[in-house]
Amino acid sequence: MNRMAAYDRLMSELGVLSLKDWQAEDKALAKAKKPFEVEFFELPPVVAEGKYSSDQEIQMICEQLDDQTTIPDPPASAKNAFAMTLFCMESAFDCRSKDFLKYAFE
Repeated sequence: MNRMAAYDRLMSELGVLSLKDWQAEDKALAKAKKPFEVEFFELPPVVAEGKYSSDQEIQMICEQLDDQTTIPDPPASAKNAFAMTLFCMESAFDCRSKDFLKYAFE
């Protein structure tokens, strides 16, 4: 019951539920001899990590980041991949798909 009450209050704070008056719920919990109590859990301390990469260039880029939204360009040495979002071929040419991939990897 306590978890349900905590869930109701959280959903109300997030705007999912529109419950403003908790008195009825608190009375029901008190009647069931289970008053609402907020449980707090102690989190471990946050340890700042100073080493992000063994590559000095990447390490320097990571140390210069000062926000959570900017994604800097990786160094040229780290650009070793490509993304293929769509790969489809006419069934008459599917036997030649290996030839296509060879040039994609160049």
